[in-house]
Formats: sequence, C-alpha cells, structure tokens
Amino acid sequence: MDPNIGIVLVVIAGALVAEVAILLGLLVGAWRASSRLSARLDRIERDMRPRVESIVDGFSRVADGVSRLSEDAQRQLAHVESAVTEATGRVRSTGETVERVTRHPAGLLAAALALTVARRFAARRPVAAAGGPETP
Repeated sequence: MDPNIGIVLVVIAGALVAEVAILLGLLVGAWRASSRLSARLDRIERDMRPRVESIVDGFSRVADGVSRLSEDAQRQLAHVESAVTEATGRVRSTGETVERVTRHPAGLLAAALALTVARRFAARRPVAAAGGPETP
C-alpha cells in the first residue's frame, strides 16, 4: 500500500467536511432569508388587503351597474322593436293603399263621381216632390 494514500483520504475527508459546512451555511442562510421574506409578505398582505378589498368592491359595484344597464337596454330594445314593427306595419299598409289607388285611379274617380251625383240627386229630389223649382 502506498503511504501517500492516507494523506489523500484525509484531504478527501476534509473536502467533504468543508462541503457539508458550506451546504449547511447555505441552508441556514436560505432558511433565514425565507423567514424574512415570509414576514415581509405577511406585512405587505396586511397593508394591501384593505386597498385590494376596496378595489374589488369598486369593481363589484361597476359590474352591478353594468348589469343593470344591460337589463335596461334589453327592455328598451324590446320597446324599440315593437315600435319598429308597428311602424313597419303602418308603412306596409300605407304602401298597399297607395298601390291600390295608383293601380285603379279610374275606379276610385268613378266611385267619387257616382257618390257626388247621388248626393246631388238626393238633395234635389225632395225639392221636386214638394212642387217647388229645382235647383241646379
């Protein structure tokens, strides 16, 4: 056996002990840092909670307002839709009447003339029956 092997084993053991000490130091440092970070996060959470809650409440109120506006808009849309439907029906009816009159203007004119003649005839007839002069 080589006499230097003992020295090599002692150096390896010393390196392992140093490595373990460094790792333990890093572990303790990480644990302390995490404790400090946790404490800071708790403090930030305590400080920010009222602000966040007020913001969330504000968003909730805005959402409620938007919901009410949406419901009102839906109701108004129903009213507008019925008004447009009614107006469309009236326009169609007027269009049909205009079309009917423009297709048969002579028939309408003849009916108006016949009605006028009938009124005049009816107005003259009682006068003639009474024996008085007829009025033109």
